[in-house]
Amino acid sequence: MSTVRLGIPIGRIYDYRHLAPIIDAALGRGWQVTCWHRFDSEAEQDLIPTYANGQTEIIAIEDFKELETLAEQVDCVIAGAPPAYYGIEKTKPWVHVQRALDSFLANREIANFLTADLFCAYTSDWVDWYVQFLENSGQALSVGTQAQLEAISVPVGFPELDVLPQLDESQVRAELGIPADRPVVLFLPSDACGRLQPTVYCQYIFTVSSRLKQLWKFKNHLRWEYLPYIWRGWNYKNLIARVRHFATNQNAVMAVKARSKYPLLAEETAAADQVFYDVSFYPATILKLLKIADLAVGFNSVVATEALAAAVPYVEVRLPDRDTAVLYTELQHNFSDLWDAPGAVTRVPLASFLQNFARQQFGDFGFDEAARQRYLDRFVGPLDGQASQRVLDAVQERLLTEAKG
Repeated sequence: MSTVRLGIPIGRIYDYRHLAPIIDAALGRGWQVTCWHRFDSEAEQDLIPTYANGQTEIIAIEDFKELETLAEQVDCVIAGAPPAYYGIEKTKPWVHVQRALDSFLANREIANFLTADLFCAYTSDWVDWYVQFLENSGQALSVGTQAQLEAISVPVGFPELDVLPQLDESQVRAELGIPADRPVVLFLPSDACGRLQPTVYCQYIFTVSSRLKQLWKFKNHLRWEYLPYIWRGWNYKNLIARVRHFATNQNAVMAVKARSKYPLLAEETAAADQVFYDVSFYPATILKLLKIADLAVGFNSVVATEALAAAVPYVEVRLPDRDTAVLYTELQHNFSDLWDAPGAVTRVPLASFLQNFARQQFGDFGFDEAARQRYLDRFVGPLDGQASQRVLDAVQERLLTEAKG
């Protein structure tokens, strides 16, 4: 086959986290890669990754509609979503590479999902989950539609993690300014858990530390199940304080991984030894932090998959289902196996976490290696550094099939 020309839509700089490893692997094969980039700001241009195997062509676009014409200039498109997501008609073979949960939550209509020619999933379990997710949403699939979904789905592994074995802990510590002689507890702030969500629990209980304000709001709403949360201080401020106390007691660095779309609260910033935003996407900042972390504490985040891949124990603080953010509740009901994984993920109810965590030690957390491997088999795939190559193999096979007509 002659040199393959790939087109890569980059709708936001964060897309590079999932696509950059595949781009680098394609450049290593001598393929030509063009990134169609919709820049949100000029500053994003400084965050475009560099590659070991060459350079890409960058074409700035203003509207996704431009992709229909641009796709005519390449042999295949690789993207983090199907063409329907971009509001366009497919003009060349289109490969949708899984982008964690977003591939499913942003494509809730099976007809839109099936506008891609291939779906490169981490594992086949994710495809089964997607089917269940659609059925739970009242969208039962016909036998023919489910067969079509299975026909386009190829399990390849987790391309973002291909670079993980190449990271050097001492170099990462030096780059991030983390002392070599101190352990690290990585805290992943609540976002989907709901600090900005308009619910009684999120606005008036979890993220409010003043008992007087909580009682005033409680008087208006009379949600009796939340009285223990008020009297016992089961709120986000105290949760952050427990993580801070744990770090202090263990002489550990408390590193907070933030995201620009969720500005940190004052309590989070004050508690942290260091705060890290996404300043690198290949390798991703989160992978660098996991490379040096001894423990990760978060909520219902897919970072759990990356933490287990990096052999870092993950503690998921469990919030009540009722009255939390819609997305939080939806994730718990449809994808709970990501966190309800005994032996792999340590799942702790909020009350228990507040009562015990500050007094615990790193040695109190870990995972059963067999349970971890089962978890990785289900949600991550092989950790052999070859996931990106498997994506490209699938592309090549698709193009050969197209050529044969």
